[in-house]
Amino acid sequence: MTTDLSCQAARALVSAYMNHELDTEHAQALETHIRGCTSCPALYASLMAVQQHLRESQHPALSPRDVMRIAQRVSEALRGEDNSPPSSVGTTF
Repeated sequence: MTTDLSCQAARALVSAYMNHELDTEHAQALETHIRGCTSCPALYASLMAVQQHLRESQHPALSPRDVMRIAQRVSEALRGEDNSPPSSVGTTF
C-alpha cells in the first residue's frame, strides 16, 4: 500500500482507525494524510470529539447498536454511497 491517501480513501479508514481496527501500515498512512491535509483534520477532530463525549456521558442517549448504525451511515455518506435524505430524529437506521 502506498502511504499517499486521497481524502476519500482516508475518510473511508477513519472509523476503523478510531476503533483501533487498522493494521500499522494503514494507521500510519492515515496519520500521515491527516497531518498533511487541509480539510481532513477538522473532520477527524469532530469525530473524535463526538466519540469522547459519548464515552464521558453518564447516560448515553444511544445504545451501542445505534452508535454503530450511525457510524456506518456516516462512513457511507463520506464515501458518497448514501444518497438518501438525512433522517429525522427518532427515525430508525
